[in-house]
Amino acid sequence: MRSVVSYLCFGVLPALALGACVSPSSTQDAVAVSSYEVDFNHPAFNDPRPDGFEGASETVPPIIAQRARDIAERSALLRTPLDARVVYVGTDFLSHKMLDEKLSRAIYRVLFYRYSDDAALITDVDIESGEILEQGAYPGRPVRLSEEEMEEVRALVLENREAQTAIGEALSASGLSREDVAIEGLIVRTRDAKDPFHGRRIVRALIRIDRDYLHEPLVIVDLTAREVSIERARGR
Repeated sequence: MRSVVSYLCFGVLPALALGACVSPSSTQDAVAVSSYEVDFNHPAFNDPRPDGFEGASETVPPIIAQRARDIAERSALLRTPLDARVVYVGTDFLSHKMLDEKLSRAIYRVLFYRYSDDAALITDVDIESGEILEQGAYPGRPVRLSEEEMEEVRALVLENREAQTAIGEALSASGLSREDVAIEGLIVRTRDAKDPFHGRRIVRALIRIDRDYLHEPLVIVDLTAREVSIERARGR
């Protein structure tokens, strides 16, 4: 029996239109850091969090998240070849760096995921000074899905004929419309090196019609291979 660890991806997806397809964007489109004017009196710089807090990226103002991302992308670790598959996952508030008893600066953690070795690429930055405080690649470390990846999951599921049929049957039975369909993702991981899922970006796609989830079929998306597999209960 497969031993896996699963966790729900960040956020709940909006309603979908069947047949929609979203192309992933490149991680090479960073804007120059010098083009930003950041207000360091912004509440985000004076909003203490509990120790160990790693908030979701959407809690960080976009301009701050982008500034932190740009600093991280200047590093050798993230200057990857154009054909390398590395996705930006998000920027989280990490902690405050104490400069003295009265002054502090907010530190942000920038997270990328690298497909080639199932690695989390983590960079802690001080965006006021532009300094990278700590950085590393961590193969096998769990990484939440990025918005880009979740859009790819949605597109792959909606392109799959068996998934389309299951959704269509559920809509017919419920009398609901395509606007009532949503897809969420549950990341599946295993520590067993012999398991086919090991070291891959595997997502269980949860199909929701209004408030109810489809129990069948079981839809597994392999983002590493960009493939979808469908499993049904025996005898069905």
